[in-house]
Amino acid sequence: EIVADIAQVHEGDVCPVCGKPLIRKGIEVGNTFKLGTKYAKTLGLEYQDVDNKLHPVEMGCYGFGLERCMAAIVEQHNEAGIIWPASVAPFEVAVVVVSSKMKSRCVLEVNCMSIEKEGIDVLLDDRKERPGVKFKDMELIGIPYRITVGRGIQEGKVEFRARTAAENREIALGEVIKLVKEELQK
Repeated sequence: EIVADIAQVHEGDVCPVCGKPLIRKGIEVGNTFKLGTKYAKTLGLEYQDVDNKLHPVEMGCYGFGLERCMAAIVEQHNEAGIIWPASVAPFEVAVVVVSSKMKSRCVLEVNCMSIEKEGIDVLLDDRKERPGVKFKDMELIGIPYRITVGRGIQEGKVEFRARTAAENREIALGEVIKLVKEELQK
């Protein structure tokens, strides 16, 4: 016989032993189902014990969902859109070209290749779209860092912005790789 005080748990209730909350927020990224012998019997899947007797196999099903993992990351890292951590972002840096009057396209391409050579995943957005459209697209994708190439490129300057930052920072083109590496180390 068991004698116990039983009550339905509600938000804010604490464990009577340790005092920690009984209900906490969470998200399921995987699951386990005990299937028993139902499918093993249907399939004739058996094992032989030490006494040479046959028994149906006890089965289980284990699932780890990529979509659920992505949802958990987005749940933890968002602000009016996705902000992927660099470790799982589709690209770590987006280079967005907003000035079509660039004198040297070669400078930009060499810089993008230099970033890639450092092992940093970079996306070059040189579409013929308005800057606002490009910026919004990069935010929707959730790329953690953006380098904007505009008029300042004539003086060797670009704008740098972390997805979580409130404002852009103007930096020298030659400092891009160093700054990106520093940010990725945080």
